[in-house]
Amino acid sequence: MIDSLSDPVDEAERVRHDAVATIACKAAVKAHDRLGEEEAYKLLDALRDCKDGSCCPHGRRAMLALNRDELARRFQRPGAVPL
Repeated sequence: MIDSLSDPVDEAERVRHDAVATIACKAAVKAHDRLGEEEAYKLLDALRDCKDGSCCPHGRRAMLALNRDELARRFQRPGAVPL
């Protein structure tokens, strides 16, 4: 509280960022939301235009990179090392 009083410009910017981040997260596609093919392609196009689409505005991961071996294990493909 005292820090916010000493620099109201920084505090206003933080509050603005938090508000925009909350709005973005509330409007985001969530688990189990159904997307049509066109909506999915639009989402991927929007992701391509992001400065950094690897996490949400709050810093939570939005995507993972999995190599071929990890995918095989997760989908229990023949020859994959068990989890």
